[in-house]
Amino acid sequence: MPTTVLPPSLTSPDALLPALQQQGHAVLSAATLCAATGCSLPALHALDAGWNDLPPDEHLKDGGRYRRRRHACFVAEGEVLQPVPHRAHWQPVEYNALHGGIERWFEPIEPALVGDPLWNR
Repeated sequence: MPTTVLPPSLTSPDALLPALQQQGHAVLSAATLCAATGCSLPALHALDAGWNDLPPDEHLKDGGRYRRRRHACFVAEGEVLQPVPHRAHWQPVEYNALHGGIERWFEPIEPALVGDPLWNR
């Protein structure tokens, strides 16, 4: 039986700040992201190549090959994202019962993507 993937609930533009403050994350449509960052849809899609070249996740405890990843960490200072040295991704087992509790070293996000002026937006 095929698995049905449901689309995520999108955050409306007026709920963006409250969602970030209360939940720590938001899911935006491309149009909302463009409006929030002041970019055009073609400029946003120019970043697609960075997301279409993700290596397989080699750290799946169940032996699966169903996820592809890269990893990077940044500190937001005002309107600037400052990259921090590459490090492992780690989640406690209380958060990720299947794949948590281990350091997972993923390939870093490509420098061309991080260096794109739109990335900072």
